[in-house]
Amino acid sequence: APATDTDTATATATDTATATATATETATKPRAPHSGGEVAPEETKAEVEARSMAVYRELTKLMSQRGIKWAMMSYCWGELDEETKTWDMQEMVLRVYKELIRRRIPVWMDIMGGVAMDVNEMMSAAVDNAAVVVPVLTKAYEKSVSCKMEIGFTKELAKPMAPIRTEKGHTPKGPAGLITAGLEWTLVEPSMSDTELWGAVDELERKLMAKGVQRFPKELLNVQLDEGEEQERQRQL
Repeated sequence: APATDTDTATATATDTATATATATETATKPRAPHSGGEVAPEETKAEVEARSMAVYRELTKLMSQRGIKWAMMSYCWGELDEETKTWDMQEMVLRVYKELIRRRIPVWMDIMGGVAMDVNEMMSAAVDNAAVVVPVLTKAYEKSVSCKMEIGFTKELAKPMAPIRTEKGHTPKGPAGLITAGLEWTLVEPSMSDTELWGAVDELERKLMAKGVQRFPKELLNVQLDEGEEQERQRQL
């Protein structure tokens, strides 16, 4: 049946309301952290996380290109959670990493450093460009051959250190314990709530800046993915 004037008026009002709601939703749509781009409604959580990680890797590349000295996170991945397919210590270190970056503290973490070079070459370059090395002292760290090499190289280069301990009452042993003996440390436990973690990062931030780490320029937080990084992100999905 042909539309009446009343039908037309109702349709127009409905269209206007719908357009207004859409515009409001678009304006308030959350943005991916540091990416400068809106999160498309069809993106999954995994896609958003992949975009975020790609941006962090791009940030690491820019810091290296600009000669910005960072705090290098030296840690052992820990134990694998078979259900989530994540490593417990890596997840904790990633929380610390993201909070420090949010505060514009330059940080280097292995999963953000790229894999374009030999692993040993990558790790040695990360230590060499560090203003401070942050060994995350766990029982697994004490036993890890790679971690022993990292902290040994740190000592050889006479790099300042700001250790993290992850367990109350545990005194680090072996070369890691010997090299960090007497250094002031920060307690960061995997089970910490966000509020507790922020307090621990407050303490760590003060120590890093006292040892020579400087905030990176604000404009780096607006880093955009270049074409190569975007292609890499798509390959990971």
